[in-house]
Amino acid sequence: VKNDSRCFKCTRTMLTLDGFKSLDKFKEVFDVDYYYANRFHFLKELYIRAKFKKDGFMQEIYPLFKDEFTLRFRIKIFFRIIRNRIGIK
Repeated sequence: VKNDSRCFKCTRTMLTLDGFKSLDKFKEVFDVDYYYANRFHFLKELYIRAKFKKDGFMQEIYPLFKDEFTLRFRIKIFFRIIRNRIGIK
């Protein structure tokens, strides 16, 4: 079975597998290259949904990546959100 690797269920599953360092075992099921190319975006969404939107699914995964959510990472998210809001690419 091949998944679309783009929907919420797929990205949440890939995040979970990544958190357990097992994602590479599922290359036949998910587009792992797409995930790694967009990993920062997925982690950004995880962080925002877990911390600010109180998304229960993302709050479950959050501890797997807690060490990656450094001050530098959070500042980078902040500036990307600002850039997107004012239309700078």
